Amino acid sequence: QNWDAVDDVTPDDGSSYVYTATAGYVDFYNLLDNQVPLGSSIQRVTIFVRAAGSGATARSFRVGVRIGGQNYWSTDFTLNTTAYTNFSYTFTQNPATNQQWKPEDIDQLQIGLYQVTGGRQINVTQIYAQIEYILPVYVAATQYYNLKLEPPQNVYYVLGTNNNQTLIV
Repeated sequence: QNWDAVDDVTPDDGSSYVYTATAGYVDFYNLLDNQVPLGSSIQRVTIFVRAAGSGATARSFRVGVRIGGQNYWSTDFTLNTTAYTNFSYTFTQNPATNQQWKPEDIDQLQIGLYQVTGGRQINVTQIYAQIEYILPVYVAATQYYNLKLEPPQNVYYVLGTNNNQTLIV
């Protein structure tokens, strides 16, 4: 299992990372403890990745989600530096249904990486999902939840004001 190389709350930029130079390589991670309250309106799911190349030659990768065994990918990101760089991609709708996300969609959601070009190594030191949602009227305005990837023990928080919430998993 390589989840422990990418689950940093604060990225360690090279102390731990997953890597590949193989075109077509896919790596997914489970998210557990969905605590988006039922009845909430999910606005978007954003996947964040922090990555660096092993050299200055350009290489491409994608981030994505796996829903029901099917993979849905971002557009290509080009990486041409050895410095760790942040990338993100937002899914405003559930790509499996082309409809608004629902809290139950997050239950079995996986996030992952896909190396498009081969021959040049990509090092990934952090990956996480941010789920932005609006609470239903009957739920308190601000709540905090502890969440984790499977199975690390790092803590992520829901932060928000009024009924707008951001869940970081």
